[in-house]
Amino acid sequence: MEVRKPESIPARVADSATTLTDPMAPVRAKSLRSLGKMAINGLLDPEGSEKVAQACRKVLGRTGFNWDNAYIVRVEAEEILRALKR
Repeated sequence: MEVRKPESIPARVADSATTLTDPMAPVRAKSLRSLGKMAINGLLDPEGSEKVAQACRKVLGRTGFNWDNAYIVRVEAEEILRALKR
């Protein structure tokens, strides 16, 4: 089994953050949380981290898109953005 180093995780992993389309809010929240943890802990390159941050801004309605109506998803997005700004 190959062990991947952080620099070998491609930015396209974060691409999944832009397609949070599952109808179940807990699934969207946990997906966003997982991607956020990867970005916060340095497992994504700067491009990937920016994609996660952009997805969070979309969820919160800060980019002209409709905000996610599920509170649990918005809370995850706010926590991720706060942590990425540190």
